[in-house]
Amino acid sequence: MQKKTNVTDQVKIKLDNGKLVFSLGSQVIGEMRVSGERLALSPTYQLENGQLYQLSTKPATSTADSYVEHCDLGWC
Repeated sequence: MQKKTNVTDQVKIKLDNGKLVFSLGSQVIGEMRVSGERLALSPTYQLENGQLYQLSTKPATSTADSYVEHCDLGWC
């Protein structure tokens, strides 16, 4: 009779050239091909040619005062 142990919380998953590679410790235990059509990602992420990208916008230019402006404390 085989013993069955739940190892779900110990499995690591890595995206590698369009496939998910499942490993337990240093042992690869499985893999699964993924495609952009079947993968539901957050709107700020994109799968392209087997690689996962995070999409971001550049922050607006800050209009904060320079640290030397308004020097009324006498330390600058």
